[in-house]
Amino acid sequence: MSFSSAEFISKRYGWEYGLPVYAVAIFISSSRIEADQHYPIDVIGGAAIGIVSSYLVTRPYKGWNIQPEVA
Repeated sequence: MSFSSAEFISKRYGWEYGLPVYAVAIFISSSRIEADQHYPIDVIGGAAIGIVSSYLVTRPYKGWNIQPEVA
């Protein structure tokens, strides 16, 4: 989930917002390995699945474009 969120923020809003979220995702994953809750291959696999799935379904944010329509 952390890498999926990081990729979503990065693709949607750009690297200036995504980079800090990736740093948090790396911290979370390394802490899970350190606490013996996951093996490194589990974290790598989960990160790959999260990044790829978020990359495939996220579009960059282009801003709102609201216009009145008169019939």
